[in-house]
Formats: sequence, structure tokens, C-alpha cells
Amino acid sequence: MNSNTKLFATILILIGVGYGAYSVVDQLNINLIPSRPATTKPPSTFKVTYLPFTNRTYNFSYEYPNTLDMQVLGPDEAVLGIQGTLRFSPIVQISLIKGGTEITLQSFDEFVLSKARVACSSSSATVSITCNRIDDVVNIRPFTSKNGVQGQVFYLKAEQKNLSTGKTDTVRRGPFYTFNSSPKTIGVKSFIMISNPASLSAEEADTATIESVSESLAY
Repeated sequence: MNSNTKLFATILILIGVGYGAYSVVDQLNINLIPSRPATTKPPSTFKVTYLPFTNRTYNFSYEYPNTLDMQVLGPDEAVLGIQGTLRFSPIVQISLIKGGTEITLQSFDEFVLSKARVACSSSSATVSITCNRIDDVVNIRPFTSKNGVQGQVFYLKAEQKNLSTGKTDTVRRGPFYTFNSSPKTIGVKSFIMISNPASLSAEEADTATIESVSESLAY
């Protein structure tokens, strides 16, 4: 065997050994590579449940999600929201609103509307909102809770004035869910109102949560 033949044979042997070694290493690498983590996140273990609350002064109850905190401001008012480190952010307002003897001549619907207008209004250092339009009731419709309490839901139109520029715009406020509670306040008209807080516009309202609380109302 001449030198060229020996060299060629040697090259073939080295190539064969190298390929075999590469195949073994490659197989080892495949076996040693850990499986990739799942690309989808596992389902959250946090479950939203609903907590009962009973107003024992007026004997009505409702439920609210455990994702919210509650502030009871008195027998006539409670607020649901999120308690942050520095402040409480309201999401749902629950109020029992009573009238006095001065409104005995009003119909119940007139009474509800006049009080809702007051709750609708708000002001700050830069903006003033008033709800005194004649055509203020928007899309009023009947509403019944899952426990059979009958009421209604509506929005109000409001005049929003920019105190810096004097410009006035018409804005929508609400929603307002209202239920007659006069039998619980003997001698005076009253209604329960579950609504968007006055500090939030209709566009900022958590309508799903407001409706959910309203649906759970029971007498």
C-alpha cells in the first residue's frame, strides 16, 4: 500500500470515528436537554366568591365579590371598592335614601328622580357637575333582582362645566338602580339606590359589578 493509499484510508477512518462520536454526543445532548416549560400559564387558583351583607337597621341584604373591600359609613350607606395603601377607590355605592314630610305631595317616581339628581351631582376644584335637565332620564327600564325585588335602572344627563374655561358639556351619569323601601321606613318615603359613585363618570363605571350587587338584593 503506497503512502497515498495509506493517507486516504487514514482519513476515512478518522471521518468514521468523528461521525460516530458526533452521533453519540448529539444523542446525549438530546437526552440531556430539559423539556421546555409550558407556554401557557396554569389556571389561577384564586376563586371569586360572593360575600353576604345584611343591613340590620332596615333589614335588607345583598352580596358582593370577595375581590372588593367594604366601607360601612352608617346605617344608610356603604361603599364597595379597593383599599389601596394611601386611599380607598370606590366602585359601588349602596344607599338607603329617605325623604321628609316636605315631599309627601310628590309621587314616588318624582321623589326618586329628585334624590337621584342630588346624588348625581358633584364638584371639584376644576369641574362642576349638575343634574337638573328636564330631559335627564335616559333609557329607564324596569329591573327585578333574582330574589324578586322590583325596581328600575336608568342613567341621568348632566351639565359638566369646566371651571377654568367656562365650557359646558352634556355628560351621562350612572347607572342608578333604585328599589322602593318605603315599607321599611314607616311614615316616610325611601328607596335603596345601588349606583356608580359620584366621583366616576358613566364611562368609568364598573357596570357588571353594580348590576351583580343589584341582582342579589333581597328584602
